[in-house]
Amino acid sequence: MGTRFAALVSASVVSAACAGVARPHPSARAVYTTHAVNPVLTQVLCRLTGPAGIEAPPGLDLPLAYPTDGVGIDGTDLGIPFPWAGSWRLLFGDTDTNPARAGLYHQQDPTVWGPIEPNAMAVLPGPALDGCPRAVRWQVAGRTVAPVLPREDGEASVIFAGAATVGATVYAQAMSVGEWGPACDAPDARGNVCVRYGFLARSRDGGEHFERLPAPRWELPHRTFGSARTYTDAGFAQAALAVGEGPGGGEALWLFGAQSGRRGPLRLAWVPAGQVEDPRAYRYLSGLRDGAPEWSVDALEAVPVVPAPVGEASVAWLPSLRRWVLLRLDVRAQALVASLAPRPWGPWTAPVRVLDCGDSPWNGCYGGFSYGSEGPGGDEGRRFASADGRWLYFTVSHWGTYETYLARLSVDALAAAVAP
Repeated sequence: MGTRFAALVSASVVSAACAGVARPHPSARAVYTTHAVNPVLTQVLCRLTGPAGIEAPPGLDLPLAYPTDGVGIDGTDLGIPFPWAGSWRLLFGDTDTNPARAGLYHQQDPTVWGPIEPNAMAVLPGPALDGCPRAVRWQVAGRTVAPVLPREDGEASVIFAGAATVGATVYAQAMSVGEWGPACDAPDARGNVCVRYGFLARSRDGGEHFERLPAPRWELPHRTFGSARTYTDAGFAQAALAVGEGPGGGEALWLFGAQSGRRGPLRLAWVPAGQVEDPRAYRYLSGLRDGAPEWSVDALEAVPVVPAPVGEASVAWLPSLRRWVLLRLDVRAQALVASLAPRPWGPWTAPVRVLDCGDSPWNGCYGGFSYGSEGPGGDEGRRFASADGRWLYFTVSHWGTYETYLARLSVDALAAAVAP
């Protein structure tokens, strides 16, 4: 993240990620035996990332799946899953590769941050998950983690927002970030003016290497008037990806788009699975007529399907409920929340709190990344889930420790929580 780290400690982006990052009181250990808002609904299982030999804060001292200092990782976030060859691949965000922080977490001493890689990838055994993984393999160059989508000139970082496997190709949606810092937060909840555009990248080797596609690209044009910066955000600067049945039948790639930042609504687009790389094939939800969706070729005509605020999001198909589940960060509620809908365009249920991001020990949490494709006719497809389908797994990050955790959500408990 380069300059992002030092700037964000006091920047509004931290507050946007669920208020300030305070150290939990020791009494949080007893409270946190549930690991979540409601242990029947949500369980946080283990740390997927983090160096060995550092004592985690009370309540966050969970088992460590793999000491990441062995591959040069001091801290990283996100962990966006997608399936490949019977395993699960996870895409991570800005990755701190500084091995010398003297036993301190990032927010305790910002001077030890860096150097920063823009992203990283790890492999978990699959296809079904059963608690904390016993093995994690990282994509490395020599003995050090290597980015799978490198920066280009003028970029501070390249941040993944979603990923999906379509046939023998992995597509990932990402943001091109020009800079990090408190000046990036636009007024009037318009997003992050330092994000330059959203785009798709393609991998044909299971995510070990991604290449940028020239199109489609969701530009965020900036204009400067004196000291004020204004811009247009079509709502697809970042997007969760999901594979499912298209409106007219056949397999489609669905994009659940949000503006840069964490304060805008969620919008919807789709493209036939065989035309992902053709920008003319994309259709954006422009409205509903008697409950039926209407589509436009213009992203600027896309209407919200979920009201603001929508932070990091993911969408997965739950065959036992015949419903889509949306996991997202709600900065107003200071929580990760979940909603259900029979179709990608809704109607989406009122959100259910999955994990509190405003109270110790999870104050400063963000993310909520899962995966679940809809097979033909609504069949099971592939899911980041337990073998019996009772638990949907997801990743969550914590700003204070800058680590990523593996958690799971009870499908039956979620259905009961949203029932009228």
